[in-house]
Amino acid sequence: MFDGWDLVSETSKRAPTFQLVHIGGRRFAVDSQAVIATADPLATTHVPGTPAWVRGVVLWEGQVVPVLSAAKRLGLVALTATTPSQLLELKVRGEPFFIEIESLGEVIAAVNFEACDERLLLGFVALADEMIPILDLAAVTDISDEGVSQ
Repeated sequence: MFDGWDLVSETSKRAPTFQLVHIGGRRFAVDSQAVIATADPLATTHVPGTPAWVRGVVLWEGQVVPVLSAAKRLGLVALTATTPSQLLELKVRGEPFFIEIESLGEVIAAVNFEACDERLLLGFVALADEMIPILDLAAVTDISDEGVSQ
């Protein structure tokens, strides 16, 4: 999994790749190595005492998997019942998670990037004339952190 800004090592000569996703009306990048699959929205079971951005949990392939509202976590307008959405299945720190996304974009290589100091972001990757924020999936999926919520 992408874990730093030493993007092109002498041995690999390959830049990491990122999956583009739309969340809260904005485009973000996530480490493509963490992406497992997409799924249609699932009915969740609410878990009392969790942050507002945790939608609940689902039973998925024999495991209880948290479903997170990435839009709420990032302080953006959350998806509504009428907004078409998908779930993006991720494996972060060896654990499965679903995050709600509006749509899935292309996979891009990080050849131009900029580090940042934001709590939920690793940095930005350049695509044409746009700087796309790269989500720090470990921070975004940290349920023990109350974080941003609406």
